[in-house]
Amino acid sequence: VWGKVFMGHRVLYLFAGCVALSTIASRYVDVNVFSLQEMYENRLVRAFLGASQEDKSCSDPVTHINPKDDLLLKDIGLDDDDNAHGPIHLINTAINLTGSDQREYDERQADSFVLSPLYCGSPITGYRKTSDGYAGDLTLGRAFSTSGAAVSPNMGYYSTAAVTALLTFCNLRLGGWFPNPMSSSFEKPSPTFGWFQIIQEVLGRTDNRNSFIYLSDGGHFDNLGAYELVRRRCKTIYICDAGADPDGSCHELANLIRKSRMDFGTEIQIDVRKLKRNKETGLSEYRVAQGTICYPQTLDQGPTTGRIVYLKLNLVEGDSTDLRSYQIRNPDFPHQSTLDQFYSESQFESYRYLGYSTGRNAF
Repeated sequence: VWGKVFMGHRVLYLFAGCVALSTIASRYVDVNVFSLQEMYENRLVRAFLGASQEDKSCSDPVTHINPKDDLLLKDIGLDDDDNAHGPIHLINTAINLTGSDQREYDERQADSFVLSPLYCGSPITGYRKTSDGYAGDLTLGRAFSTSGAAVSPNMGYYSTAAVTALLTFCNLRLGGWFPNPMSSSFEKPSPTFGWFQIIQEVLGRTDNRNSFIYLSDGGHFDNLGAYELVRRRCKTIYICDAGADPDGSCHELANLIRKSRMDFGTEIQIDVRKLKRNKETGLSEYRVAQGTICYPQTLDQGPTTGRIVYLKLNLVEGDSTDLRSYQIRNPDFPHQSTLDQFYSESQFESYRYLGYSTGRNAF
C-alpha cells in the first residue's frame, strides 16, 4: 500500500516539476522562437532578401544566414522625415478572432491586420506608428513571413477545433504572437509568459482583447491582398490570382467582392466568364479581365469610380510550346495543390514563365 502511495507521490512530483520547468522556460524563451516561424522567416529572408546582398562575408558557414540581409520595416521606402519615395508597402496579415464573442466574426473568425512602414494595426485594435518601436522594431522578414504563414493552428475561417489542437501539439505553427496596438505592451516583441498564448492556440480562443494577438497568413482573411486597397479607395487596383482554382469559380475574387460590399459599401463589377478554362482543351479565352469599382459617398468624400484589373493564371492560345506540353502531361497545371512544396525544375520554370507571360499581357 505504502509503495503505491509513494509511486503516486512520485508522479505528482514529476508533474509539478514539469509544470515548473515549462513555466520558467516560458518566461525566458520567446513563444515565437520555439515555433517554426523563425526558421520559416530565416529561409524566406535568405531566399528573397539575401539575393540582393553583395557582402557575403558575414554569412554563417552552416546556415548561410547573414544578419545584414534583413531590414527594419520602418525604413522601407521612407526617409528620416517619413516621406515616401514610392508606393507604400502594405503587408497583409490576418488577426485571428476564433475566440471572439462578436457575432460578425462567427464565420470569418479573422480580420485584416496590416503591417506597413508607417503604421501597423487594424480598425478593431487601433494603429501604432511602426517607428515608435512596434513589436520591438519589426523587421521586413518577420512581417512577410507572418503574411505567408499558411500552416497555423488558427487560420481564420479555415479554423476547426480538431486541426487547431493537432497543429499546436505538433508545433506546426508558422503564425506569430504580436503585441496588441491598443495595449501598453506594443514595444515588446513577445509575451512575458508564453504559456497563456499556447493555451489560447490549443483551445482556439484567440481574440483582440488581450495584450498580444495572433497573426497568420493574410489569405486567412483575403487571399488576394486587395481588401486594404479597397479600404483606401485606390483608383486603380491590379490583382494577380495565383490560387488553386481548378473549377474556375474565382472564389477568392468573390470573397473580396462580398466583403467590400458588406464592409465599405463598395460595388465591384467585373465579368470573369471568359477566364474559365475549357475542360477539353485546358485553355481559357482570356486570362485578364477588367472591371469597375464604385466607391460610395462618405462624410468627407464624394462617390468615385475606380478600375480593377484581374489576372488569372490560365493558359491561352499562343502560349509557348513548353507550357502546353507541361499541361498535357500534368492536366491540373496551373492549379496544382499548394501542398506540393517541392517543385521540379520543369515545374518551377513552367510556373515562372506563365506568371511572366500573364504579367506581360496585362501591362
